Amino acid sequence: MSSEAFIQRMIVLYGPPETMDDDAFLKEYTDILRPFDGEMLKAAGDHIRATHKRARWPNPAEVIEALD
Repeated sequence: MSSEAFIQRMIVLYGPPETMDDDAFLKEYTDILRPFDGEMLKAAGDHIRATHKRARWPNPAEVIEALD
């Protein structure tokens, strides 16, 4: 899974980001996802889907925690 596919998955699960600047928000997510390979992104997405309890996007710290 690419970082773009991970972000698309978050959009499918949680809708568009609730932010004043979508481009900057998505750039921040892309930056934190860049070092990780596809298998790790898929596993983190699965973990977030199974454990995230809010209707909004997980914050960057939650994503990094899922990737760790």
